[in-house]
Amino acid sequence: MWTLTEMPLQEGEDKRASTLGLLAMGNHCTNNVGIPPAKGPHPVGCTDFMMDYTTQGTFFRLYYPCQNVEQGEKPDWIPCREYFNGLADFMKINRAISEKIFNYLFGSFKIPAYLDAPFKSDQKCPVVVFSHGLGAFRTLYSAVCAELASQGFIVASMSEAERSGEATHETPSPHVSGHLVEEWMYYRALQHGESEFRLRNRQVQQRADECIRALDKLFEVNSGVQVNNVLKTHFDWTTLQSLCKEVRFKCGIALDTWMTPLDEEIYPKVKQPILFINSEKFQWAGNINQMKKLDSAGIQRKMITIR
Repeated sequence: MWTLTEMPLQEGEDKRASTLGLLAMGNHCTNNVGIPPAKGPHPVGCTDFMMDYTTQGTFFRLYYPCQNVEQGEKPDWIPCREYFNGLADFMKINRAISEKIFNYLFGSFKIPAYLDAPFKSDQKCPVVVFSHGLGAFRTLYSAVCAELASQGFIVASMSEAERSGEATHETPSPHVSGHLVEEWMYYRALQHGESEFRLRNRQVQQRADECIRALDKLFEVNSGVQVNNVLKTHFDWTTLQSLCKEVRFKCGIALDTWMTPLDEEIYPKVKQPILFINSEKFQWAGNINQMKKLDSAGIQRKMITIR
């Protein structure tokens, strides 16, 4: 399963409302503040993986069914303040003020998954490569990813390095041997007079390459190849021996897809089934019409709208 592309966007100044809506996820009731626990039959683990030191590598958070854990660390939903700054830039609000607000509202939120918990390797698991929306980052959709993992899926939630959202990349320190330093890549806004299609199409092509590299890496793990994780984690990658149920990407689930970055020339080349899931307030007629161009008599293509 593959999220073909899901960059939630709406024409006009409401483009940033989707991020605010997602930030409020799990905060509907003052008696139950936080990201809700997953409802599936499996406990959920998570770990981070970075393939190499360059932007040509891949970086993702992996969610997976794990063994029962009596006590374990649950990571922060928003890993550090730089993500708050990135959200502020994307939403065009003051960093200093927004950081205090975001930290007050969401700073205590934990992801409902155990960090580096041992993988539950008693069955084959289908794989989801999850590519986040415009202005987002790899942990923002943790509720969705954890729920999928609790239902038996393995989910690689991508950190995109093409500056469509907030991302960090570890690079070797020029001063201390063996030490890594963080290099931040914030959301790249459209410049005056710049072609939006060219910028976003270039980004979405890089996204696709990163998703494919992530899947390649998971296949290597599944075949028993020893992986080199740049990040220092305690997760035992050698336990993931029966990882992939599907041979390659088998279908696409597109969440509030923004069609502008896609070149229509690729439409006939997409052979997999696609399920478009749209939110009524995020969509508009022109965007829906572009989705309809992917309709096919011989391949399953379905669109649903959540009111």
